[in-house]
Amino acid sequence: MEDAAAKRDALIAGIKREAGRRIEQAMPRWMIDREVSGGAAIPQAAKDEAAAIRARSDAIEAMDPLPEDFADDACWS
Repeated sequence: MEDAAAKRDALIAGIKREAGRRIEQAMPRWMIDREVSGGAAIPQAAKDEAAAIRARSDAIEAMDPLPEDFADDACWS
């Protein structure tokens, strides 16, 4: 039972990392820094894409069983 829980925890951590990677591609840190420093706003399309990635990450994390190929684009579309 512990092994199954540890495996699930590891998969969820991986899913979160993959979501973070995808969000960073959609809305790079420099965009955030630029907006925070008073520069141009983050484009709404980038914000929308990041929100969609977060929602998809939540949905993937709720799957049972969790997909082991969570980095595959098919999981995120």
